[in-house]
Amino acid sequence: MLDSLVDQVDPADEIIYYDDFSDDRSLEILKGYQDRLPQLRIFSGKERLGVSAARNRANALATSEYIAVLDSDDLFLKDTLLKYREMISKDRSLDFIFADTIVFNAHSGMRKRSHYPAFTNSHFPIATLMVRPVLPFKHSSVIYRRSMITEIGGYREDLPLKVDFEMIIRFIRSGGKMGKLDAVTSCHRTHAGQMSRNRLKGIFSYWNIIELHEPRFIPAQLYKMLRCMGEIAKMAVGR
Repeated sequence: MLDSLVDQVDPADEIIYYDDFSDDRSLEILKGYQDRLPQLRIFSGKERLGVSAARNRANALATSEYIAVLDSDDLFLKDTLLKYREMISKDRSLDFIFADTIVFNAHSGMRKRSHYPAFTNSHFPIATLMVRPVLPFKHSSVIYRRSMITEIGGYREDLPLKVDFEMIIRFIRSGGKMGKLDAVTSCHRTHAGQMSRNRLKGIFSYWNIIELHEPRFIPAQLYKMLRCMGEIAKMAVGR
C-alpha cells in the first residue's frame, strides 16, 4: 500500500495516517517511509476507537479539499491520483467520484476487474443500493469532498461493518453529486482475515442500516431478505 503511494506519478498533497492504537509493526513500518513520503503525517491514538472513528479522526486532520481513501489491504495504480485530479478539473461540482477496481488474491493468483455501472443520485438511495447484489464501488476506489462528508457527520462509529455503505446513503440524501470515472484506480486484495468477509456480522450490519433508513415495515423486511440472500450467496461462491 505504501509503495503504491511512493510510485504515484502525481503525488498526494498530504497523506494522513491515524494509528488506532495498533499492537503490530504498523508505526515502525510507516516511520520507515517518511523519507520517501515527506507529505506523510502520522498520528497515534491513545486507545482503540475502531475503524470508523479512526477514519473520522483522519478526515478531521486533513486540509485538502478532496480525500482519496486507501485501505491497508489495497493498492493504488501509478496514475490513480492523476486520473482523479483530471476528472475534478473537468467538473468541480462533483462531491464524490468512484471508479473500477481490480480484485486479486496473491495466494491463489486470482485477478479480476470489477466494472461498476454509473450510479446517479436517487431520491430513494436505500432502495437503489439494497437491490444490488454488491455495493457499486470499493472503498479504496473513491474520493470525496472533505467538507461534504464532514457536513453529514462522517462515518457512523456505532456500526461494526458496512460503514461506507451507510455513509453513502446519507451522502446521497444530502444532495451530494456523484460521478463515475471509467478507469481502474485501485487493486483490492482479498484474504481470509478481512473484516468484510465476516458474513454474519455483515448481515446484522445491513439490517441495522435498513432499520435506520427505512421506516416502512414491509420494504424493510424485503431489503433484509435480499441482503441476507446476497451474503449467503457470497459465502457459497467463496467471495
